[in-house]
Amino acid sequence: MAELMFGMGMTKKKKADNAYVKETKDALKNVNITESVEAQVRKEQHKMEKDWKEAGKKQIEENKNFDMARALFN
Repeated sequence: MAELMFGMGMTKKKKADNAYVKETKDALKNVNITESVEAQVRKEQHKMEKDWKEAGKKQIEENKNFDMARALFN
């Protein structure tokens, strides 16, 4: 009999916990994410990294046209 009462108590607690979790999730669904300083910094860093990669690709293309013999003996 005591085991049954203990089980019922745990069920009530579990249901209450699940309800709290559901309420919290529902409340967080309505949160609007706005521009922040961190987002702006990340955008700047992303742009810098993108530009750096593009410069590296251009340098590789320029190096393909380099002629070592002409550079040394002219």
